[in-house]
Amino acid sequence: MTFPMVMVFVVIAVLFVRSWPEVVLTAAALVLPSGSFHPSLAAVTPIGHLNPFTVTVLVAGTFYAVTMPGALADGIQAAPGVIGVTTMIVGSVAAIGASQMVALYWVISGGLVLVLISSMLTGRYRESPDKVVGAVAVGGIGSAVSVLLEQALGRHIPWTSGDPTPIDFLVFRPSGLPGNSLLASAALAIVLAIVITSDMTIRVRIVAGAVLISAIAATLTRSALIASSIAVIGFLVYRNRKHRWMTTTRLAVLVFGIPGGALYCWTQFDLVVKRLGGSAWGSDSDAMRTENLNIAWQQFSTHWALGLGFGGFQRYGVGLYGSDHASLATADNMYLTAMAEVGIFGVLVFFLIAIFLNGRRARQARSGASASRLVPLVAVAVLSLFFDSLFHDSVLFLFAVALIAAVPPQIIGMAGSSSAARKVAGVVDPLPDRDGPGVRGRVQHGGEGWPLHD
Repeated sequence: MTFPMVMVFVVIAVLFVRSWPEVVLTAAALVLPSGSFHPSLAAVTPIGHLNPFTVTVLVAGTFYAVTMPGALADGIQAAPGVIGVTTMIVGSVAAIGASQMVALYWVISGGLVLVLISSMLTGRYRESPDKVVGAVAVGGIGSAVSVLLEQALGRHIPWTSGDPTPIDFLVFRPSGLPGNSLLASAALAIVLAIVITSDMTIRVRIVAGAVLISAIAATLTRSALIASSIAVIGFLVYRNRKHRWMTTTRLAVLVFGIPGGALYCWTQFDLVVKRLGGSAWGSDSDAMRTENLNIAWQQFSTHWALGLGFGGFQRYGVGLYGSDHASLATADNMYLTAMAEVGIFGVLVFFLIAIFLNGRRARQARSGASASRLVPLVAVAVLSLFFDSLFHDSVLFLFAVALIAAVPPQIIGMAGSSSAARKVAGVVDPLPDRDGPGVRGRVQHGGEGWPLHD
């Protein structure tokens, strides 16, 4: 994507970020064609390359934090902000320990960007959670439609002049706006998990789910299909003990969703086998992935204390494979990459932060929060088994949304709060039961909560 086009988008983002931060972020992560700038117009900083999404978040997020008093402090206290600050601390320690100042680029593009996303989304989610989820759903469906359009045409559409090269090996794989079938399908799998666990009407969830699953299957990506399947199973299994199990939504998923999705995915199975060179369970790409996993483990064993610094494994891989094959310089596993790059120290810190956030969520669960809100995070966790998921813009953004949904920001001061904010806070309002007969109430529990249905 060209630099002038991005600057136009950034200006528009700044103009609208105070009113619709969720729309700005969704457009930047899911709708704006992803990837790096065109090589001839690359924006280079002393510590690395900045891509369109990073530039948008840094500029619009800084403007939002400056013009919205308390937004930055609010965002830091929310779950994505906690992870972002932790990333900055752990990443800085690893960079200094490895004497790799270039690794600070990842501290900015990961940690600082996550903090700014949290600052822009936290207040908005507190006031209007449905609008945040709705924006993500619309952006995801737009990306899915672009994938299905390419599948129907049988060719890639040049969305912009600087899109990444699509992954076409042995068979055509539509990639849509993201420009990469792996990233497109990963983002759509997380969006699917967010949509099916949301409070949207059952009809909207069924239609959106059908479009998203069709696009995921069209990309012929195994990791996204596995993550989507586990997300659907998680939605059916995980719930608060106070919820009715067989809601209308779950019945529709069991009767129509699973059989229909399985049938469609089965029609794509031959193409998946062809893409993998004749075997669905082993291919040249799988052999390369196994080799890279071994290399990542070796690097962790060598730099076990503080790691190589963020981006360290990629730098090592480029040196190993050469710049002409830089795409191979990945461990294809977020967990092993983290171990190699931040060492035992970083892994332990992230583990303790995860326990802290889970404790915060557990306090909400005892008061009625739905366990199904964890499903999008489960999707991210599954995808991270197959590639370095959080190093990519769309997944990082959706990870932040999933964190806020799983651990909602606390309402501070109920007086004068909007109706939507009071819903998130758990104030009892008489509402019709959308998923079946009976009365659907909401639990009061001191500022945090979820409706008693899925």
